Amino acid sequence: MKKLLSTIIIIILIFNIFTLSFADAGPKPTLTIYVKNFASQDYYLDLLGKEGEYNYFYATDGNEKYDLMKDIPLYKYDKNGWKAIHMRTWLLRGNLKGNYDKEKGMMVHKFSYVGVPKKFKIIIQKENGDLQISKKIINRHFNSYVYYDMKTNTYEIYNNYRFNILSTILLIVFTLLIEVIVALLFRFNKWKVIIIINLITQIYLNLALYIFDGMFIYDYFYILIEVSIIIIEYLLYKRVVNDISNKKIFGYVLVANILSFLLGYIMIY
Repeated sequence: MKKLLSTIIIIILIFNIFTLSFADAGPKPTLTIYVKNFASQDYYLDLLGKEGEYNYFYATDGNEKYDLMKDIPLYKYDKNGWKAIHMRTWLLRGNLKGNYDKEKGMMVHKFSYVGVPKKFKIIIQKENGDLQISKKIINRHFNSYVYYDMKTNTYEIYNNYRFNILSTILLIVFTLLIEVIVALLFRFNKWKVIIIINLITQIYLNLALYIFDGMFIYDYFYILIEVSIIIIEYLLYKRVVNDISNKKIFGYVLVANILSFLLGYIMIY
């Protein structure tokens, strides 16, 4: 039991080192807002977060690129604790001005990084300085897409299921390739077993990430999932493979999963 606990702790520490080393290369929440029926492209758009619910207002010293814009109505807006986020912290990356998408005929606003809120309102400052504010939006996805109608002040939340399915399939294929390459290096030639066990653990991984898609403590959640996969794979291989030592099985599982973890950590979004 002590050996198992020690092994789990070592694995978590290894993944933590990789997480810290590749933190900015890893997945971060994104929010894309498509604005339609706008009278003019000359407007500002930010997200409102509620003080007391949104935790990043005071996590930084502000957002220095807007230091000279603190007198505009958008920044000054403060009703029932709702304030503009992006202008106050660089932990929500993006721009007040959107880009025009000719194909869609819409303005596109992209926000990302750890400051993407779970609950927010859209605030728009029009060309004449008037403000327009949407109803509260609940963000339940790691990568969210919101279509906002400026004329009716209504919105729809859209999830790009086709992209998510294709990226998941691609990730599974690359993961299997890594597993096969590592298996060759370890002379672990149990190809049928490797494919079946990896399909099982990949289904488990993607179901877990889908179910807990809204968790923004994503880095450490992902680590826990990967550690559990190592344990599951080791136990499955140990049960069905009798002609290879447990030490060799564990070495293969550990190396293969660290490499696939790094790939998944970069590609998952």
